[in-house]
Amino acid sequence: MNSPQPFLARDAVTDLLRLGSLVAMAIGLFAIVIAGTAIYLNLSEQLALERSDRAASQQADRIADRLSEIQTSLRDASVVDAARSGSGDGLRAALRERGVVNLLQVRLLPADVDELAAGTDIARDRAARDMVIEAIENDRADIRVLQPGTPAESLVFAQRMPGDSGVLLLRLTVGVVGNLLHRDELLDFVALAQQGNPGSTVLDARGGGAATTHSIPIEGSSLVLQWGRAGLGAPVNNRDAFIVGCAGVIVMMIGLLLRRRTRLAQHLGYTETVATGRAKPSEPPGARSTRPGAPGAAPRDHSAIATDPGRTKDRAILDAANDESEPQTIVAPAPELPEWLLDDFDDSPDEPAADNNERSSNQRRNKA
Repeated sequence: MNSPQPFLARDAVTDLLRLGSLVAMAIGLFAIVIAGTAIYLNLSEQLALERSDRAASQQADRIADRLSEIQTSLRDASVVDAARSGSGDGLRAALRERGVVNLLQVRLLPADVDELAAGTDIARDRAARDMVIEAIENDRADIRVLQPGTPAESLVFAQRMPGDSGVLLLRLTVGVVGNLLHRDELLDFVALAQQGNPGSTVLDARGGGAATTHSIPIEGSSLVLQWGRAGLGAPVNNRDAFIVGCAGVIVMMIGLLLRRRTRLAQHLGYTETVATGRAKPSEPPGARSTRPGAPGAAPRDHSAIATDPGRTKDRAILDAANDESEPQTIVAPAPELPEWLLDDFDDSPDEPAADNNERSSNQRRNKA
């Protein structure tokens, strides 16, 4: 008798491979889902950032336009005439007529560097003096905020007057441009800052909670617009997510291939087992010819079937045992007859013929 251990070992290996294929398919599917989700989140976040960048650029353009309007008003003829007249009130009135508000200070300084250095008040304010010198050399200086974060902070403009009239130095409150900031659904954080050597200084801000901050420079000034958005981007970039997704596809295909090969091997093993279990030893030559009903076999005695029910049942059982491979025909036993009928069947079959002969001879004698 063969040992069942090889079959058990083969079944264990098959179960292990089936489990491994399922695990590989699950891991591959999980990697594909994670990669697809990461790519979707990154694309959605990128589109949202583009919309937010356009909204922030619009605010930066409004601030730049406002600064340009103020800078242009300093070159207006009415403002230049008021500055040359030396009347501070007239100069303020001319600026207000041009839409310049929130004035802190306006002065006309000499356009000569030596004369500028001789001044006591402007010499102490080094940042303002540098702006005036820049305006003397370039007709105008970049707009900037002096003394940020202090009570004396101011938004400063420096514009050279036509000819040798001097340099007009204008100080405004930071709120002139800070009021143009506003937070909307696309911007979670927006701020006005000034670039510096150690870093940027925030002058005014709206909102907060942004993960990352982006900066947009404002033309004609040292100011920048900072903005941010609290996005829901994936922790990995699209390149890494694509690699993870490809790896998941490969692992899933390996799992499918293992499962298919396992099922094929299991089917072949099952077919072999069934074929082995159903196999029977071949019949010896001449065995079929000895069966009842086969060619050359002796015919069955059906007279016994009709007369002996008990023997008929035994013979039917023996015939069924011999005809294993042939269609079995079970002969029903003859019904039991009454005794008075059995007496007639027991008489000799030649008796009726004798009676007929005697009756014929009597008829011939009567005719004679």
